[in-house]
Amino acid sequence: IKDGYQINDTSLTLEGARIPALPGAMQCFQRGVESTLKPANDAALTRCTISGNWIDHPLLALLTDPQTCGGLIAAVPANALQQCRDAFSAVGEPLWCIGTFQNDQGSPITLT
Repeated sequence: IKDGYQINDTSLTLEGARIPALPGAMQCFQRGVESTLKPANDAALTRCTISGNWIDHPLLALLTDPQTCGGLIAAVPANALQQCRDAFSAVGEPLWCIGTFQNDQGSPITLT
């Protein structure tokens, strides 16, 4: 969140219910395991719009910890999404569509 997204005149909406947690990640969070870089990422949340049901959600903590926030994330043009899904499926790899970009100057990142 902190450095990975800064595009002028574009906003990103993340759909929290679609974001998977990696195996064991929630257990790490519940045990208090977190990176020393997490506070800086948490501070970046002040630039985001977060819907009420996500304010205290444990997944939000995972999204800002570089140890548990996941693997590869890629922006794929809407007209190439099905081809991308098919390619991942062909090799047995999971793929999650977790959000969309909009051409506007709203909140840089919105978590719904």
